[in-house]
Amino acid sequence: MFEKLDTDKNGSISAQESTDAAKKKFDEMDADKNGSVTKEEAKAHHEAKKAKWEKMKAEKKAAEKPVDAPADAPKAE
Repeated sequence: MFEKLDTDKNGSISAQESTDAAKKKFDEMDADKNGSVTKEEAKAHHEAKKAKWEKMKAEKKAAEKPVDAPADAPKAE
């Protein structure tokens, strides 16, 4: 997270970098681009981010799952 906010990669987050990040987040939430964020827009944004995170988590888990042995493979005893 720190590295994402430190856009000039100087090892610290300036007030401008912090403000820019907040503005970007605000713009993402302002679905109708009218300059304000309603409770509904904030909730919809949160739900979309949550769904995206859960999908990524499921994909990662599926990628880590071992592949089943073929049906004709000898069974270990």
